Amino acid sequence: MMTDELQRQIAEQLTDDDTFIAWLEPGASEERIELLDYFQRRLINEVSVASFTLLDMEQMWQRLLQLNGGEFSRVWRKKVEVIDWVIPQADGKSCTRSCCFRAEGLLAIYEEVLAAR
Repeated sequence: MMTDELQRQIAEQLTDDDTFIAWLEPGASEERIELLDYFQRRLINEVSVASFTLLDMEQMWQRLLQLNGGEFSRVWRKKVEVIDWVIPQADGKSCTRSCCFRAEGLLAIYEEVLAAR
């Protein structure tokens, strides 16, 4: 898809809640996901896109849960929504990592879980 066509289609589909873009490159079987604003500023001219989907925070959260990279939960602490990620350790114990439920944190966890697969 040419850059102008891609920009037009993104603009047509974009809602106020969309934060991420998931896309497939021609011939690829694994989709890539990035923050939408970063994609539009830095990547749109550098990648080939066969198809794409815009995602909001909840849709991205569901994608993270589907990876089965540990046990995830969302909790509120001091008026801030937080992701808790329980990670099993080799010694049978587990550790819990936490980060704010924001786009950057959600994508960072998603990428870390994906890389560990």
